[in-house]
Amino acid sequence: MADVPMGSRPAARVVLINAQQQVLLLEAHDAEATWWIAPGGGLEEGETFEDAARREVEEETGIVVELGACVWERHHRYAFEGAQHDQYERFYVALSFEQRSVPSKPDAYVRSQRWWSLPEILASDARFAPRRLGVLLPEIFARRFPREPIDCGV
Repeated sequence: MADVPMGSRPAARVVLINAQQQVLLLEAHDAEATWWIAPGGGLEEGETFEDAARREVEEETGIVVELGACVWERHHRYAFEGAQHDQYERFYVALSFEQRSVPSKPDAYVRSQRWWSLPEILASDARFAPRRLGVLLPEIFARRFPREPIDCGV
């Protein structure tokens, strides 16, 4: 697994899969675009990637997860709300979870959440992050996880 690149904000996301072979994605937006992304966010001081992944999912969705493998990683620079950002993310799979509450700290830039099937993602004109989500998910749905996280791209 790669180290966090110097100057990058470390973040963790969760590829949450339900029994119906669907992935939970959040509809995020700013003034310029709308996109769908896995729940997650930045690490707090002294927090591990795994702890951040669990905390962020619970804050954003009210779902408590049991994390599995770290399957993807990416380092990307992007514009959001008029500022440039540099972020390094690790994506963890969660197949076991429990809906315990409503979101306690939903992010203002998140409009909604939705469970997506692979055919829905492949047929959609929506923007997904990572962009190759529809190509990457079949291995996850088949429970074939890489030994080391693969670069999932932007």
